[in-house]
Amino acid sequence: MLEAEARFRPGSAGLRAELGDRTAAAVPAPAAPPGVSTGEALEAYGAALREDPWLESWPVVLGPVVPVPGDGAEAAWQLADAQGTSALPVSLPQGRSRSGLWRLAALSGGGPVTVFGECGHRGFTPLTAWQPDSPEPVPLV
Repeated sequence: MLEAEARFRPGSAGLRAELGDRTAAAVPAPAAPPGVSTGEALEAYGAALREDPWLESWPVVLGPVVPVPGDGAEAAWQLADAQGTSALPVSLPQGRSRSGLWRLAALSGGGPVTVFGECGHRGFTPLTAWQPDSPEPVPLV
C-alpha cells in the first residue's frame, strides 16, 4: 500500500496519473481490496462509457467470484458471483495464453476469490487475484 499524491493526466475518466510526493513509506496491504458484484462492475463500466463512448475498459475489483471454465479447449470462461446469480464472460487479448486462467482456477479451488481486472465490451480481463483471507496478490499475466 502506498500513500502518495496523484497528479491526474488530462483526458476523460481519470484513468492516468503521475505519482507525486509520497506521504508515507510503502507497506504491505493488510487484506485484498473489497470487490463488487458482476452487476456492479457492469454498472460502473456503463457509467464510465456514458462519459466517454470510446472507452475500451474500466478497472474493477470483482469479489467474491468463482472462475467457471468452459467446456472444451476453446470454450469461453466466466466469472460467476459466489451466489451464482450472474456472471461475466472472460475476455483475453489476442495472443495471450490461457495459463493465467488455469492459475486462477487452481487458486480458487472451485471456491470464491477476489479478482482485479478490466471490464469492457468484450467481457472481463483478469489481471490479478487474491485467495480468501490472503493479502498477497497473485499475478495472472
